Amino acid sequence: MSADLADSQLREVNLSGSTLSGTRLMRSDLRSADLTGAEPDNARLTGANLTRANLTHANLKGADLAGADLQGANLTDADLTHANLAGANLRGANRTRTKFTTEEDWSIPAPDSTESSAG
Repeated sequence: MSADLADSQLREVNLSGSTLSGTRLMRSDLRSADLTGAEPDNARLTGANLTRANLTHANLKGADLAGADLQGANLTDADLTHANLAGANLRGANRTRTKFTTEEDWSIPAPDSTESSAG
């Protein structure tokens, strides 16, 4: 069973160990939230603000994190295999032993990257 928490203000909330499979958290404010060991697999976190969130040991398999802000988040030992990270901001995130599907996921540039295409 999944919940619809889209556009919620969940700043600094403690969701450690929670089962959030399939939960809709689009555009939610989860800044500095504790999601240690949480299981938001297949959750929809599109555009969510996860700045400085603790996602240590979190199971984010197949989660939709497109456009999410993960600046400074702790992703130590998190599982992001098959997660959608298109446009996600991982600047300054701790990615120690984080599981990604491909090498490309590891090097996702921040949306405000100074790189630009020639044109």
